[in-house]
Amino acid sequence: MNKWFLYALFLSHTLIAYAFTPMDTDTAFKLTAKAQNPNSLMLRWAIKPGFFLYRDRIHIKLVPSSSGHIGPITLPKAQQKTTAEGTIYQVYYQNLTILVPVLHTHAGRYVYEVSYQGCAKNGFCYPPQTKYFDLKVDKTLDITQISKVKAPADKTIVSEPNTVNSTPNRSFFNHQPLLITFLSFFGMGLLLAFTPCVLPMVPVLSGMIVGQTHLSTRQAFWLSLSYVMSMACMYAVIGAVVAKAGHNLQIIMQSPWVIGLFSLLFVVLALSMFGLFELRLPASLQNKLSYLARTKNRPAFMQAIIMGALSILILSPCVTPPLIGALSYIAQDGQITTGMGSLFFLGLGLGFPLLIIGTSLGHLLPKAGHWMSHIKAFFGVLLLIVAIQLAARVMPYGLTMWLWSSLFIMLSVFLGAFQKAVHPFTKIRQGVGLICALQGTLILVGNALGTHDVWHPLQLNQPVNSIPSVTTITSLKALKAQLAALPNNKPVLLDFYADWCTSCHFIEKQVLASPAVVKALQHYKVLKIDITAYSKESRELMQAYEIIAPPTFVFLSSNHVRQPNKRLVGDITQATLLRQLNT
Repeated sequence: MNKWFLYALFLSHTLIAYAFTPMDTDTAFKLTAKAQNPNSLMLRWAIKPGFFLYRDRIHIKLVPSSSGHIGPITLPKAQQKTTAEGTIYQVYYQNLTILVPVLHTHAGRYVYEVSYQGCAKNGFCYPPQTKYFDLKVDKTLDITQISKVKAPADKTIVSEPNTVNSTPNRSFFNHQPLLITFLSFFGMGLLLAFTPCVLPMVPVLSGMIVGQTHLSTRQAFWLSLSYVMSMACMYAVIGAVVAKAGHNLQIIMQSPWVIGLFSLLFVVLALSMFGLFELRLPASLQNKLSYLARTKNRPAFMQAIIMGALSILILSPCVTPPLIGALSYIAQDGQITTGMGSLFFLGLGLGFPLLIIGTSLGHLLPKAGHWMSHIKAFFGVLLLIVAIQLAARVMPYGLTMWLWSSLFIMLSVFLGAFQKAVHPFTKIRQGVGLICALQGTLILVGNALGTHDVWHPLQLNQPVNSIPSVTTITSLKALKAQLAALPNNKPVLLDFYADWCTSCHFIEKQVLASPAVVKALQHYKVLKIDITAYSKESRELMQAYEIIAPPTFVFLSSNHVRQPNKRLVGDITQATLLRQLNT
């Protein structure tokens, strides 16, 4: 009896001692690495019961001596854990598997650093852990061997990519209440509202308001609010899509056939403003809507809602640093609710000035009369300008110049440039018409001479300011081959470009063609990454270099390693580009 009692006492003390002895880290969080395919590394944590890993403490990086690249990593959805102090963390229990997109440029060794931190449920937390995996890659770029190694001699780790332009700080958003996050996105929307991206939306909203007769200030406000709220809701949908799949819906909508379809739509709307025909809902549907809303203005509100949603996807092609940061944050966060709310408030901020403009139009316009036909025609011209600007993204330069010339000449006829003028106001209008006729003629002449500038049609293109050795790339395979063929002492500039990107055209003509930039690029190999088609190959290129949308410049060092602190996105100026090239 005493024997069994002593044995039980010994066993209980052993179990108690074991319970208070923390498990070693490698046992609690067993990490293994496996090659999923030549371009994918699978990391797997086997997490013991009673332990968890922090989502925001997981980082995967390359040491500088490894001339490879890591694509955007999508972490699985985590669970919420609330501490006694009320702090909420995203954590993982049991097993965790992460697929890391990798790009290896040549045969050799690539060392990956994986850092993480976890805790036990009883409150014991481990210090941050760092593991290194040595990957051997053969000549076919297949991963032949993976081994866990100690810290390499070169411990300087490549930091997360950032941009020279300002973008939101993910770590700031990750630890803030949702209200602060949403207000921050509203502020970013206000910043976006004062960029050229919003300008195409002004004639659309103005045209809808002017097209309504007997519109009071209150009605103009509600019409403008319908337009802005529809914009914000479409942004919320984009936020949900980005959070769920990480895809850029706006880029998908920039395909040539979609742009052509909506260019035609704006031409039809412009012809309606000219009075050639009247766009109305079917009588039966209009009666039902009037009955439901008890107002005859519901079709106008429906039009505002539809056009507000389409304006976000079609009319606003610009990529600005705040928008880049917003989409990056949402894609990394992966929370649909946060993504929808964040971009909804961004859309509200972007549409706030439009709400003021639309309401003011309803207040400032005098009573209805014959003058409204002229105003409607004016906004019809603005809609034609929007249509040409849309189509210009995918049309040849020559055809675009011809359309601009035709618009100016037809506008001159509308203004009575070739009619007899009697009244002073008519003479002023005739003078403006003659200027339009002259500009249209100059554009025709410039088009024949081969120029592509609408406002400087007689300024011949300068071939001397051309960047040497520019190569166009459309697939990741072609990029690998090009980088492998380059000498090791040649730095590389990757120019992510698309035909439908209006900012890309400006950068190509005004920034890259400037003499100072051409001189600074003499020692660079410029690779033009064409993602116009947004095909599978385009998406692979964008994922490999963490590109949200063009224009984006990525700098590679002389041994073709991506430089994380040298990246430009959005409105790239000559000064910012030269600063990066000369550092």
